[in-house]
Amino acid sequence: PGTSVVLRGHRGANTGWQAIFHVNPETNDGFIMVTNGGGGQRVYYHIFSAWVRWQTGSELEDWHRAKPPIANKLKSIIDRKGVDDVASIYAGLKENQSEKYDFSEGQLNQLGYHYMGKDDLEKAIAVFKFNVETFPDAWIVYDSYGEALLKQGAREEAIENYMTSVKLNPGNNN
Repeated sequence: PGTSVVLRGHRGANTGWQAIFHVNPETNDGFIMVTNGGGGQRVYYHIFSAWVRWQTGSELEDWHRAKPPIANKLKSIIDRKGVDDVASIYAGLKENQSEKYDFSEGQLNQLGYHYMGKDDLEKAIAVFKFNVETFPDAWIVYDSYGEALLKQGAREEAIENYMTSVKLNPGNNN
């Protein structure tokens, strides 16, 4: 118990799924789980916690507990009030409730893809654009924004965003 272990990995989400991947590079033991639900982190967290206990003999720290997605909160507000104030709504929630929600770029991407899947390009593009403004160093946000712009027919602007995405991540094959 109390063993120190460094894990490498990533968590991700999109509309309708959640995924987690972590590996212990010293032992090559790993944990991968993909769920087919927007609340999948509530499922995988418990299993991941058991795996960490098995690896280390210790409980996960509270900082690792999955926070509720800000995407769900923003969706309920946008669906009622529209997308025009997404920046100020997000900023207010982040300022006043920063510990309550997951404010990662993946959350905004998930929300943008939700609206894109509903063919609500106005909302999707507004959310993706805000994500680019909020996370200007994240390659994936430009890729997603470009995808929505291309679907809208804004080809030149889509290409600009795709090029920025590839500049930030030359391994991006999208």
